[in-house]
Amino acid sequence: MADASRPLLAALALHQFVIAGAGAVVAPLGAELQAANGLSATWLPWAVIAYAVGLGALVLPARRLGRRTGPLIMLLIGLWMFAQASVACTLVPDAGAFLALRAAQGAGAAALTAAALLVVPVHTNRLLVVWGAVLLAGVTAGLVAGAHVPTSHWRWTLWADVPLAAAGGVTAIRVLRGRRRRGRAPAAVRDAVAQPVRDAAA
Repeated sequence: MADASRPLLAALALHQFVIAGAGAVVAPLGAELQAANGLSATWLPWAVIAYAVGLGALVLPARRLGRRTGPLIMLLIGLWMFAQASVACTLVPDAGAFLALRAAQGAGAAALTAAALLVVPVHTNRLLVVWGAVLLAGVTAGLVAGAHVPTSHWRWTLWADVPLAAAGGVTAIRVLRGRRRRGRAPAAVRDAVAQPVRDAAA
């Protein structure tokens, strides 16, 4: 935890809250979703499963890719995918397209989770407890929001993910960019010191 600043930890925790809430929020929206995109009652659980599969199947590959690209790139990819899919889910009238976009939303959540794991490796009991509490709070908030939203405003349950994720993203991007700039300084210093040696050998 010493490696990550408090603002960065708070931003990443907000992302995990939003990710957990987005996975759970569609479960209580049965009648609203069926009316909006023709998702039958037997297919309704797939609105949750598609998201979970996209998240669970891609988080480890995204983490491996993030080790090459860096957490900042993975964070930007995750924010873009998650926001685009969250909005698109509310605009399509077709059940198949809705499920595909839910999987894409899960893929964006996987990239955000991978970025968090790259920055804050889970290696302490305290961090596990905090992270678990954040995820539980997100699931609870998603279920409560989905159960109490008015029928005509169900789309807001998905649109709300965008500003919340963006709020955490602004802080996380700022901190990670600052880290990357600081990380380049030692290499520049080494090049400056080594240049006279290379010139003398030429």
